[in-house]
Amino acid sequence: MEQLSVDMTYATALFEAAGDAGIQEQISEEAHGILDVFQEEPDFHRFFCTPGIPADEKKEVLTNVLAGKISSELLNFMCILVDKGRVRHFERMVRAYDTLLDQANGIASGEVFSAAPLSDDQIRRLEEQTGKLIGENVQLENHVDRSLIGGVRVQVAGKIFDASLKRKLEDMRSRMQ
Repeated sequence: MEQLSVDMTYATALFEAAGDAGIQEQISEEAHGILDVFQEEPDFHRFFCTPGIPADEKKEVLTNVLAGKISSELLNFMCILVDKGRVRHFERMVRAYDTLLDQANGIASGEVFSAAPLSDDQIRRLEEQTGKLIGENVQLENHVDRSLIGGVRVQVAGKIFDASLKRKLEDMRSRMQ
């Protein structure tokens, strides 16, 4: 729980700096670009997470590689993460940042679990229906959970809407006992 707080603290600071500069969406895109590089080049990521390498050397590499390609706000943020030894938590901070951005844009992100992959049209209809229920714009990400047998389970804004066949069977079993 403490780590979530630290991630959100850093994400909030970045979000506020981006807001002051009017580049909140841009920062999100740039941060995801850095995450892509870290994923594609694990040695590059490992370099920034290795405690034995001096922070000044890491910041010099950051500046040489990223200056002019990302905003100064994100570059400064990355340098702070290097100084504090928190680059390894960057992905979680980006997720927290995205949550703040979604909240600012009135979007509730969630997940829909189904026994088989859903089509884009099915997801869009679920987003609309769920949005009406909670009074927000909803964006859902589909995850396959074969244990559901059929139907869907939607988790959004701290709420769970379970219309799965598995849940219906469990309810029937408990009523029969």
